[in-house]
Amino acid sequence: GASMSSRQGCGSSCNNVLAYFAEFSTIFLRLGNIARRTERHRLRRAVDWSLLASFGLSRLVNFVFLIRCWVKARPLVSPSVFRLMLSIQSAAYVMNVGWFLKIARNCFQPYTRAPSLEC
Repeated sequence: GASMSSRQGCGSSCNNVLAYFAEFSTIFLRLGNIARRTERHRLRRAVDWSLLASFGLSRLVNFVFLIRCWVKARPLVSPSVFRLMLSIQSAAYVMNVGWFLKIARNCFQPYTRAPSLEC
């Protein structure tokens, strides 16, 4: 059987790959910034809704899955590492919920100005 440290390494690597999937929504964030420079409201609306969907899937749904995997891996890591990583993941999730709400609000507002979703 695999040793505990090799299983822990594999779990960390797999989770890192899945965590990077969150960057998928960045494509639509950048497209939105480009589209805001135009007066093509239908294009902007399509990009905004694509951003909302990709953000929800790649950051909210994906992170619920990753946090669940991390909780299942609890026996494989030290308690201090587990608490630290769970705290970081939970804080990132809460931040992503805030951004999701901001993106959703932007989707439902009429285009009277070109709002920015930049930090």
